[in-house]
Formats: sequence, structure tokens, C-alpha cells
Amino acid sequence: MKKHSLVEAEALFRTALNKLSQSGDGNQKYAVFSLEQCAKQFMMGSKLEEAGSIFSDTRMLRAAHGWTEHAMPAEISKRAEQAVEAYKQKRKYDRQEDLVRKAASGSASEGGSTASSEAVDNSQIEINRPIRDKWALIIGTGRFKDPKINLRYAAKDAQDFSDFLIKERNFAPDHVQLLTNEAATRANILSLLGSKWLPRVAEKDDLVVIYFSTHGSPSSLDIGGVNYLVAYDTDPTDLYATGIAMQDLARIIKARVHSDRVMLVLDACHSGVTAPASGKSIVRAGNIDVDPIVQGTGQLVISSSKPDQRSWESQRYEGSVFTRYLIDGFRKNGSMTKLGDAYNYMEAEVQREVLRDRGLLQTPVMRSKWRGSDLILGVKPAAPSPGLGPIELPDAVEAQGKGSIAGGGKTVSGRTQAPVHSGRHRGAKRK
Repeated sequence: MKKHSLVEAEALFRTALNKLSQSGDGNQKYAVFSLEQCAKQFMMGSKLEEAGSIFSDTRMLRAAHGWTEHAMPAEISKRAEQAVEAYKQKRKYDRQEDLVRKAASGSASEGGSTASSEAVDNSQIEINRPIRDKWALIIGTGRFKDPKINLRYAAKDAQDFSDFLIKERNFAPDHVQLLTNEAATRANILSLLGSKWLPRVAEKDDLVVIYFSTHGSPSSLDIGGVNYLVAYDTDPTDLYATGIAMQDLARIIKARVHSDRVMLVLDACHSGVTAPASGKSIVRAGNIDVDPIVQGTGQLVISSSKPDQRSWESQRYEGSVFTRYLIDGFRKNGSMTKLGDAYNYMEAEVQREVLRDRGLLQTPVMRSKWRGSDLILGVKPAAPSPGLGPIELPDAVEAQGKGSIAGGGKTVSGRTQAPVHSGRHRGAKRK
């Protein structure tokens, strides 16, 4: 590396990694750290694809073994994600060019040539197909096991968004799962997202909406530079063990939700400074960057603010400024409002209200790998299927008042879940 023979250095480090991995003594992690140093030098030389090839391998090894030493600072971590994406794109283009080349040269059979052409344009075609059915998982956590981090309107915002989808945007009640407060535990969220519900109902041509309103933690709080969403039972002092890592969320969506249309809405991307009541955050500056998330899912992510900003509740009404104007934006031109039009309206109104009321900037962010026609949230499903029926979740919570979660306020497998509150959480302060 000192001689800047980075290709040779990478080959030697990879050889060392293979040999050390066979020994089983754990020393292979030092080869991983050396490979990452090599990748950083590739990045310094603007060789993103070479760096991405290394990082795509080393981050999987880190995750598999739980290695947290030599964690990259947030800025370098962001560049590493860009390098991985550049590497993935290069591999994709190389495969496409190879398919086209084979088809043009006649080396593939006639059937193979047709298949090659379809492979090149497949992503564009699929996204323009009619929406077969629609599903939504809505999470809103205002009360937490640790009451010091309680929020005021997160559960109400989730209820409002759920009601909007069902009453105004043609989502069947049993196609919308709502978890709030005590029911929004880490286990319950991951169960619906990754095993017991979405993977069993969402098909390739379906639309899936996933909405979170809760605390978001900045990457600066984690030794590995990871962002987390906070569930009801998350321990703010041990986010790694009890929070929901954004990278894990992206991986679960990509691997387990069998849909080409996933819209992830995060009313939880907030600045880190300890905030007075009315900001969603968990200590310190710096926050969630949605770019790595959308790269993970390959779909569409909308967050309520930029990573260096705070997301605010309104001083004019009970609720999040972001969620209020997101719903209003989708109402702008009736049920057939396009996502682009809704987002443009929401972005302008959020910035205007927060600037006038607080003298601060809050700029929503949308990142997308979406291809084809602009999303219309209210389109009627072309071939809807029945809901899955009662679902038994890992953490049962006794009902406290009216309402519950899952399928329009019904009981889940005989175990009544936590209530959905549509009013103000009295005495709760937002941190």
C-alpha cells in the first residue's frame, strides 16, 4: 500500500483473509481491517468501483461476526456506501452489456436472445404493470418503556396516516396493520415486517407502504456508525441490542418483502441535539442518511428532514408537520394525485410552516430507485386478495381503552393488542 500498488495489496490481503479464516482463531478480522484501509486508498484515488468491491465483502463479514473495531466515521461510511453502489451498478451494466453482446452475436439461442432483451428492460416493464393489491404497515410510538423519551403525537400521526389510507386511498382495512405504543415492540414490528405478515401477503406486483413515526438515532451514537429506529421497548443506552438498525430494515425489506413497489416513509429522521418538547431525536448532532437505505431496498424512501435537521411538531395543531402535509399533499388532486405532486406540495409547506413558526429549516428528503410511471397511492388494486386473518404476535399487550392494532382494530389470535390513541398524550414531552 505504501508503494500505491493497491491491486497487488488487495490480492495479498484477500489471500491472507482466506488463510486466516480457515484457522478459526478470529484473526481474519485483521485482514478485513487491512482490506478496508486498501479500499479507503482506492476511494482517495477516485476508484469507487474497486473500493466498493472490497466494502461489499468486508461489511458482510463484519455483520456476520459482529466486529465493531475500527469503525469508519460517518463521512467515510457514507462514501463507502456510494462506492458499494458504484460497484453494484458496474456489475449490473457489465451483465447487461454481456447479454446484449451475446444476443447481437447470435451466440445465444433465439429463446435466449429474447430472454436477454427482457432481462435488460425487465425493471422498467415490471414497475409499469398494474398494481395487483396494496398493503401497509404503520408504526407510531409515542409511549415508551423508558418514559423519559416519550413523544406527544407519534401514535396519533400513525393513526391519522392509517385512517387516510383506508378511508381515502382504497386500502382494505385488513390490508393495513397498525402498531402503536406498547404494541410497537421490536419483536412485533420485525414479526409483521419479516415473517408473519408482509412476506406472506405482498406479491411482486403489489404496492407496499411502510410508515414509521418514532425517535431516530444519529449514526454518531453508535460505534459502528449505524442509524436506529426506536421501538417501544428499546433501551436508548443500548441501541445495538434493542433498536431497529436502518441497515437491517433495508435488508429485511429487500430480502423478505416480495414486491417491486415499496414506499418507506420515515417521520423519524431527526437531528441529534437534545431537543425541547416537539422534536424527535436522541441526543447529539448528525442523523439518518436515507441514501444507503434506498440503495438497500432498491425502492423509494421519504424522510421528514435532512440528516442535519430536526423534524418538528406543529405549534398550530396536534401532530407532526411532515405527516400533516404529506397527507394533504396526497389529497391535492384527489385520489389520483401523483407522488411527485404530493411530495412537491408537502416539501414546500413543511419548510414554510417550520420557518415561519420557529425560524429554522426542515427540508423533507425523497430518494428513489423507482422506474417507470409516477406512483399514484390511491389507485384501485387490479386483483385484490383476501387478508391473512388473525396474527399471533410475539409480544401481547393488554388493551387499555378503546381500539387495538391489526386489521381495523381487531384482536390478534385471541390476544388483545395495545390501543391506538388518536388524542394527545397528556404530560408527555418529546425529546
